[in-house]
Amino acid sequence: MDSGAGGLSVLYEVLQTCSIGGAVYFGDNLNAPYGNRSQRDLIKLASSGVDKLRAENVDAIVFACGTLSTCVLADIKKLYPEIRFYGTFPPLESYEMRGEDYVVIATSKTAESMKKSVPNARVFAAENLASDIERNLFALNRVRLEKHLKGFFPEPKTVILGCTHYALIAKTFRAYFPHSKIVFGAENTARKIAADFHCIYNNVFQENPTGKCPVMVEKNQKTEGSDHFWVKKYGVLTTFVPKGAKADSISFKNDRLRRFNEKKVKFIGSEWRTNLCAFANICSNLTE
Repeated sequence: MDSGAGGLSVLYEVLQTCSIGGAVYFGDNLNAPYGNRSQRDLIKLASSGVDKLRAENVDAIVFACGTLSTCVLADIKKLYPEIRFYGTFPPLESYEMRGEDYVVIATSKTAESMKKSVPNARVFAAENLASDIERNLFALNRVRLEKHLKGFFPEPKTVILGCTHYALIAKTFRAYFPHSKIVFGAENTARKIAADFHCIYNNVFQENPTGKCPVMVEKNQKTEGSDHFWVKKYGVLTTFVPKGAKADSISFKNDRLRRFNEKKVKFIGSEWRTNLCAFANICSNLTE
């Protein structure tokens, strides 16, 4: 779950990395972004999303949102002790411990939380960038980083993206920081889920008859019969128009359920069509 479409970048990584049967995605687009909300609002919104996903009988819930992960994940775990939760965290601590040259770009709320947990953290708050991406979800070329990064530090060796929305404009970040390494948190989340769900840690300490890990697959590995790029059959999905027009112009067979990379994905929430369209574009590499 995410405040909007940013968590689709995490969903993509999880489907690529984990051998799971499928996923349910809830994007709270109507209340996006979460980065400027109070702690009380975040807990209320997170609880509402968790209840919606529980109704879908999911096995675990991923906070595919940097703000939810850093600010309320611990509180939500206490409210729902029977559920397995995962957060999406930018790898701030590892870069700080190694003393490497880095800067985290995040929402205001996430930046505030990071500075509390790591006092010397080099964090830049891009206050309205996530909402700009959400508004231009089907015209991402309209998002101008220079407008959001005024007063930014000299170009660091590593730029860590602290909001999952930012991954949707990864190419824009690479062009803006041509000499920096761009780092996300979604890959770590996907590896953690794969490890937990498929007992990879146990395979390290217990005898594994096959000698192989049955879970992790190479990103470039092709899957026979995969309809991962099914969207290319539907021309309307490749046309980038304002969000409302995009959602209203498409009628789907089978409503909310689609298959990506041989895994079923169900989209829920009032803006499920928007998120389904956006994810189809992400999978087709047409978002930028």
